[in-house]
Amino acid sequence: MQRGRALLMAGMVLAAARLLPATATTTPPDPCTPATAPATGAPANCEMPRPTCTHTLTDIDGDAIPEYVVGERDTTKQVFGDNTALDIRSVYMRLTPDYFQTFIAIQHIPAFTGMGPQEGAYRYTVSFKVNGKTVTIIAEKQNPNTPESSVTPDNPGTYPQVQVGTGVAGTATQVFLPGAEPAPGWVIVSTQRDQVEKALGAVASDAVFTDISVTTAVVTGTTNANRIFPADSTTQTGDAAKLAAFDDSCFGAPPTTLKLGAIAATVYHHSVPLSATLLDENGKPVADKAVTFTVADGKSTTLPATTDASGVARTTYGPVTVLAGSYPVTVAFAGDTTTYKHSSATGTLKVLAAKSLFTALKVTRPTATTRVVTTTLLDDLKKPIAGARVDWYVNGKKVASATTDKTGKATFKAGKPGQTVQARYAGKARMFLASASNSAKL
Repeated sequence: MQRGRALLMAGMVLAAARLLPATATTTPPDPCTPATAPATGAPANCEMPRPTCTHTLTDIDGDAIPEYVVGERDTTKQVFGDNTALDIRSVYMRLTPDYFQTFIAIQHIPAFTGMGPQEGAYRYTVSFKVNGKTVTIIAEKQNPNTPESSVTPDNPGTYPQVQVGTGVAGTATQVFLPGAEPAPGWVIVSTQRDQVEKALGAVASDAVFTDISVTTAVVTGTTNANRIFPADSTTQTGDAAKLAAFDDSCFGAPPTTLKLGAIAATVYHHSVPLSATLLDENGKPVADKAVTFTVADGKSTTLPATTDASGVARTTYGPVTVLAGSYPVTVAFAGDTTTYKHSSATGTLKVLAAKSLFTALKVTRPTATTRVVTTTLLDDLKKPIAGARVDWYVNGKKVASATTDKTGKATFKAGKPGQTVQARYAGKARMFLASASNSAKL
């Protein structure tokens, strides 16, 4: 057993941990490559985690020596034969559109020629809970050597196996891949996804696997009463024994990142552009994907958009009819189960009150002693503001008020020759700012 005994289950990272060099990563290999592909590899065995998955072991001691499972059984002494084939280093799980797969990193996967007398088989078991049910995945390598190759271990022909509760979920295939230290070997079990979900129920995008544990054991043949001798096991608890199903790019569809573009402050009755960029796990743009912008403006306005070749989705919110203030904005990509995971981003839209302005006062002379003054109240887009109260001031004193019509026009009919007249608008809270016209001498 190497020094130190701590492994993060399912790729979880301890905050204080330093990571091993790339040569000691536990990224699952691809058995589809010519160098490692088994001669009878099933299609399921070719759906490996993507090469961008870079899970690494935690090097707590800083000695660049791989650490192991917390609380594992001491396998310094050989159980019977090559105990390194039973030393657990890590475990990952993954859903593809068609398969459910488990990857167990083992210190060393030999050709199994080192299995000794009484070793009927090496057994590898992963157990976890999801959807309130316990799932158990079992792989087994029988002794290829004589005379043990002729000794039948318990339950012959039933492994590999995937169980949900007490029932078998369906058939499975297994692959044993060697690894040269410090890289581990791998025990890979694949089974049809629909078989598992038929017994388990659909695995939701926010599902979390809990109570994850791994055990290895030596199974003796019938000459020794089918005894099972545990070799290595995990004892992780709490958060360390959990794995969020779609939080890891090695499980399910790869992750995405959605970045909400800067939102410029806008003005009441104006419109504002909104944009967001959708990126894949490698930071490259994702095109032709639907995203939704939602503005929490009291009626939760939603605006659909589609990403372009640069991964950018664009839309326009407005004309703004909400009062001045700050409003949360969310952009979301729903994702899908086969191509990309969901993602979202949030921001804030700031709405300002609009400026108002008067047109130049227009003076008419119906009689020699009367003057009529008119003006139009507009917003900063030069659109009329209807129903607004306009106060008329003569020689600096308020003398009358009028309400603008649908064209924004206000009229003062009591003007006298020689007076100085001005129109003033007090504004409307969180909609329009106050303004005053130029003065006119009648």
